[in-house]
Amino acid sequence: MAISSRRSRPSHSIRHAVNRRKIPIGIVSLCLLLWIYNFPPSVMNPSARVLGSGTKFKGTQYWKEGATLSFTTLYETSFARAQVHSVQLEDGSTVVNDWLWFDEVDHINVLVEGPDGRFIVFRQTKYAITGETLAIVGGMLEPGETAREAAARELEEELGLRAEEWRDLGAYRPAANR
Repeated sequence: MAISSRRSRPSHSIRHAVNRRKIPIGIVSLCLLLWIYNFPPSVMNPSARVLGSGTKFKGTQYWKEGATLSFTTLYETSFARAQVHSVQLEDGSTVVNDWLWFDEVDHINVLVEGPDGRFIVFRQTKYAITGETLAIVGGMLEPGETAREAAARELEEELGLRAEEWRDLGAYRPAANR
């Protein structure tokens, strides 16, 4: 992903006054996520730095053997891609020629349990959500980075914390049909 800085999303405000030090925060759980976003071209501030223009998607091409017949890429950036797939259903009776497909590079999310057993979240603003929202730690994997390495990096970047104990909760795709 490395776009020029390690921040691929809008900045957020953290409501915790935490120094960058190792503290006992309980068990930290991580999930490798394949978040699906829609990144349409938009009107930008002329003085703003433009990211993603003309770059190729850094993730892998999805192809389901026996089901994916073809695909057309509509738009892509280094971190996301929108395509239309032609898909044959499992029983072979139907071909869907307009299966909208969104891909994004791999993500992680980290559930941080504090010493009191409560989960730690922070407040942030996001482009697709009006106003402030609560969030768990998360972000995209950098090229060559493992999910565990990305989780540790994001935990320190977003909360200023380091964890001594980790529990892997597995991998999943939240919008499996898109």
